[in-house]
Amino acid sequence: IVDGKTVNIIGVDDFSTSRSNLDTSYTNLQNGVNLVLTHDPNVVLYMKKFNFDYLLAGHFHGGQICYPKAYHLAKMGELVKMNMIK
Repeated sequence: IVDGKTVNIIGVDDFSTSRSNLDTSYTNLQNGVNLVLTHDPNVVLYMKKFNFDYLLAGHFHGGQICYPKAYHLAKMGELVKMNMIK
């Protein structure tokens, strides 16, 4: 509880591996602030029916350096392909 409000910390498994289950993650929440912690930020594109106040993702970068082309930057993930990088 922060400032009299319940804070629900909602963990979402890595969405890109199809192991996440939003319905399960949102089970038994109390009224309050919803903080979502996830590895893959692309899950936000599928969360229209899920309320959240904050979403923190660890796997967010503008691209991935790919070889064999030296210094070739490949856009990874749907958000980056939509030019949403922050």
